[in-house]
Amino acid sequence: MKYLPEFISKAISDMDLDVKTVKKVNEGIASDCYIIDSYNLGKVFIKSGRSKESISTEVTSIKLASGNITPKILGYCTESEHYLALKYYKDHYNLNDKNFLENFIHSYGQTLNDIHNTNLNNMESIPSNYSFNENLSHINGIENKYTELSELVAMDLNEKDISNSFVHGDVNFGNLILDENGYITVYIDWEDAHKNSIYHDIAKAESMIDILSFYLDTNRCSMIETFRRSYGIKKRTSTDLLLWKFQRHYKNYRRFMKRGYIHYNFGVEDDYANILKKQEKLLEKYYKNVKSHYNL
Repeated sequence: MKYLPEFISKAISDMDLDVKTVKKVNEGIASDCYIIDSYNLGKVFIKSGRSKESISTEVTSIKLASGNITPKILGYCTESEHYLALKYYKDHYNLNDKNFLENFIHSYGQTLNDIHNTNLNNMESIPSNYSFNENLSHINGIENKYTELSELVAMDLNEKDISNSFVHGDVNFGNLILDENGYITVYIDWEDAHKNSIYHDIAKAESMIDILSFYLDTNRCSMIETFRRSYGIKKRTSTDLLLWKFQRHYKNYRRFMKRGYIHYNFGVEDDYANILKKQEKLLEKYYKNVKSHYNL
């Protein structure tokens, strides 16, 4: 067998895996991921995590999160060669199918509501309030008319006491496992779970739906309404959600501009120029609404 990272060798030893194959599936910004096909436990997904602290947060979050949408933990280590081993889940994406898409959007809202209903008792080790300035720090170098307003919104949000709910922290489509009918069965990648406003996750989810509507050229507002109904959001508009969504779309726009491509894969054709244009148009809408909120 070729050279393996020490955390993979440790995981194989700790779990006494009878290995058939080892495959590296991606090299993230801060975490390496492998799939091990074994004779005794089947397929196992193993990640290094950013740090032993992030692995500890992820394990605690998976164990305590409400709803039946957390992955099964097969093993973990929070020492020097830290890792998290999870059951491997096969994913399905058929977003061009109308029924599949409707089931997906419905379950997106419903499962997210389940997560946010997690009891905060025994969550002392889970961190609070991510600063939006921190989240934008790795995509600097693109300054435009939205930057100053984004800094004002970040300051406003960061001054609020909003550590009142348990949030997943990264509910992008890549962290959702779907069954063959489009229903979400598992959320993965709980490293960024923390205590914050529910709008942290909701804004991310709605921005993902917005971008998906750009890809599929479907009715964006209808998809958002379906998501909100399934989540249980009764108010049509919310000031906090407006601010969070402006920040989220600004972050997406900067990412698109910085990378020169759209970094989401929905299983449909990627038209960068067209999607970037739609993203900027939607960002402009939120920009005007937020300026009006602040009487600017």
